[in-house]
Parts: sequence; C-alpha cells; structure tokens
Amino acid sequence: MNIIENQFFSENLVGVVSGLAQIADDVVVVSGYGKPDVIKSIADNCPNTTVILGMYIKEKKAKAVYMAFEQLAKEGTISLRYCNDRTHAKIYLFKKNGRVFAALVGSANISDSGLTEKDNGEVLQAVDHSNFDEYLCYCNEKFANSIDCAEFNYIEQEESDDNNGKKALGTAVNRFSVEIPLFLEDAEGTRYTPKRSGVNWGNQEGHSKKRGAMESYLKVTADYIDNYPLLFQPKQEVRNTCSGKRTRVNDPIEIRWDDGVIMSAIFSGNGPKREGRLYPNKITSADGGGSELGAYIRSRLGVDSRTVVKYSDLERYGRDTITLTYVQNGVYRADFSKTA
Repeated sequence: MNIIENQFFSENLVGVVSGLAQIADDVVVVSGYGKPDVIKSIADNCPNTTVILGMYIKEKKAKAVYMAFEQLAKEGTISLRYCNDRTHAKIYLFKKNGRVFAALVGSANISDSGLTEKDNGEVLQAVDHSNFDEYLCYCNEKFANSIDCAEFNYIEQEESDDNNGKKALGTAVNRFSVEIPLFLEDAEGTRYTPKRSGVNWGNQEGHSKKRGAMESYLKVTADYIDNYPLLFQPKQEVRNTCSGKRTRVNDPIEIRWDDGVIMSAIFSGNGPKREGRLYPNKITSADGGGSELGAYIRSRLGVDSRTVVKYSDLERYGRDTITLTYVQNGVYRADFSKTA
C-alpha cells in the first residue's frame, strides 16, 4: 500500500511524518541534521525508529550536541547513527510488516527548522511505489557506512592559536601511538562500557552467546585516521590473497602485547573515506569474529570469558585504555598494563 503516493507537502510536515509513523512498525530517516526533541516526537509514534544523521562527523559540533543525541538514544528504543561520509539527503521511509508502504524525500531535515517552522519553505514529496527499492537500498548503504552515536569518540576541544580565539580539535602529539578507550562517557562525564559494542561486541544480537569467549573490538574513529595516518591505513582495493581468492579484506597484522602475547589481528569494517579511499572502523582478532581478543581482554581483567565487562571491572583492574603503537608495516605493540 502507498496511501500518499505522488503527493506534495509544504505545510504541517511534522504532522505528515508523525501520521505515517503511527501506521508504521519501522521508520528509517536519513537527514543531514536533526534535533533531539523533534526526533523524539516522531519516535513516540513508532518506537522502532532509526535516524541516520549525515553531518555530525564531517562537521564537528559542541560536545553538548553529541551528548544530547546519546542521551536520547539511551532513553528509548531509538537508534541514532552518524554517517562516516558527508550526507545532505533527507529521506523518510515507513515500513509495515517488513515492507515499505510510504516514502518521503525533499528539503526537510528532522529538526525544528525542517519540520515545524513554517517560514523556512521546506517541502516533502511522496515517492512513487516503483522507486521504493532504490530508496531502501540507499538507506541501507548509509546505515552500513554509519556508526552508533554512542560509539563516536568525541575529542574535547582545546584552545588553538588562531587570532579569533576559537577552539579547535586537539591534534596528535605522537603520531605513532594512540590511546584507545574501552569506555564511553555520558552527558555528565560518567564513564561506562557499551553494552553491545566495543569490548562487549559479542553481547549484541546475531552473535553466538552459547560458546566461546564474548567477541571484542577496538574502535577506530575518524579522528584517529586523520591524526594518526601511520597507524591506520586505508582498506586494500579488490585484490588476490595469498591463496588466490579475490577480496577487499586487509591482510592480518601482528599485535605484540605488553605481557608477551602475540596476536594476529585485522583492521575491518567500513569507516570514513579519505581522498576516495575507504578506511576501517575497528580492530579485532583475525579469528573470524573477535573471540580471541575478547578472551584476552577478559583474562587480563580476571573475569569469565563470557562476562559483559562493566566499567567497574576496568577500575578494579587499574586501566581503562589500550595504547596502540606502530612498530613497522604490519606490526604493532599494544599496552594494557596496569597504571601505577
């Protein structure tokens, strides 16, 4: 069904979107910008709402902006994500029983100025049903090239030397070594471990919870890629592996841990693009899922291999970060020793 096919809307846009959300059991929005209160008003009509924001990695915002989105996502069932690439598209997809029944495109962000303010002249156009698959494919691609808002490692701004007294993102001091946190921070600065990503990646849906250690990965952020170019290389182009198979996956790297353990690891996932080259968004053990890394971290912490790691476990251990250092091509050192 498409109850609004080919209709054009220039008034009461928030009412149009909210009305369709009430009918839907799944809503997907791609928008350049957004406002938490407007997103919440839409999601109140359909709890299973995913919003992919396109300009919050490429354009750095105040910390309070990111914290507000993270808090909104923590409060309900809304999935809030940031695109790794610059995205200005405004698409609203509405699904029922797994199928798109309505779609809107136009100029309106999921924000006050986009949907609620009358004087901005924003519009939305209903998509013909014959084009649903194309828009769904586009949204799926944006989802695949995005990260959960809670995983975005916002680097605090520090004073720069420009004449206007503005603040700028801090840059790397040692380009060969980076401190990777195993935690996130809430709006009040309280540290916590993500429940279904990072060190607790194996706790999310789709991962086996019956055998083996809980999988883990180390997050590679866009800021790391920009500030530590030697540590994080772009993903390899389609190539032949040593066994002759065609693949885009990078060759494994060697990580030499501070306690003498040597681990085969791999840069994986789709992160940001730089000058047309795609970069990874995580590091994990090269065992097909990250179980070896998860087991190793938990063994250092002294907890069971299936334990969901809490921040209190890191506090008790005496360290909440891992220092990754570039040694030579394909070889890295990792330090997870307890701090004095």
